[in-house]
Amino acid sequence: PIELGAEHASWPALVDAMSSPDRNVRFEAAFAIAAALPQQSFEGQDRVVPLLAEALSQTGVPTVIVVMPTQDRANAVIEALRQAGYNAVGATSAETAVSAAEQLPAVDVIISTEEAGATQVDQLLATAAQTAKLAGAAKVVIVRSTASQYARRAVNDALLSITTATDAEGLKNAADQARARAASIPIDQATAINYAVRAAALLQALALSNSPLNLSAAEQTVLAALRDPRPEVVKVSGGALALLDSQPAQGALLQASTAQETGDDVKVSLLKS
Repeated sequence: PIELGAEHASWPALVDAMSSPDRNVRFEAAFAIAAALPQQSFEGQDRVVPLLAEALSQTGVPTVIVVMPTQDRANAVIEALRQAGYNAVGATSAETAVSAAEQLPAVDVIISTEEAGATQVDQLLATAAQTAKLAGAAKVVIVRSTASQYARRAVNDALLSITTATDAEGLKNAADQARARAASIPIDQATAINYAVRAAALLQALALSNSPLNLSAAEQTVLAALRDPRPEVVKVSGGALALLDSQPAQGALLQASTAQETGDDVKVSLLKS
């Protein structure tokens, strides 16, 4: 364990990096802080464990929240984006977008439309900026023309893009371009597994170190990871649950280890946990 406080030269920079618009930077900053096994409380410590949980839940599939004036409209766009390879969920307001985000391991893109009115779009953008899980997502606004106020705002905001497209292929291209413009390197499946394994190992280390970080913030994510189709992720999640102060952990481990579809190597690992 390393007792790192605000006086350590790299500490403030790492804390700031956990708010970076680039998810990879946020993860690496949280990993660096967690690996130090901090023994003192510090400003920004509440971001570390949620970021570890987010890293653990990565799948490598791009994600998007579709915010439209009506649920029917959102559903139509969601279906099109799912067929294009995105994990998509829908919402009809800024508030429901925050709730919808809980269905996703992370949020790559938020798509909204100018048709909802400037007040609604502005509220969505402001809410996203103040919500940890949404702040780093690329935002795409469907506009009627490039004369829109959002076109002007996008010039100086790397996280904001516009599109006049309304068809599936056009929206997918807009989402892809927005992600690239936001300077967030896409996370493929191999990288996702690497993040998950590292995050679980760090949660185990923190649990053993008596760190002041609140590990309960990761409990639901780690429990859900027992249902992950990737054996490596299930094993490391079981190892993390073995050390978390979690009341349902042992029952969940036993249930997962005795499930008919669980492979023998995974069963052995979970039973040890």
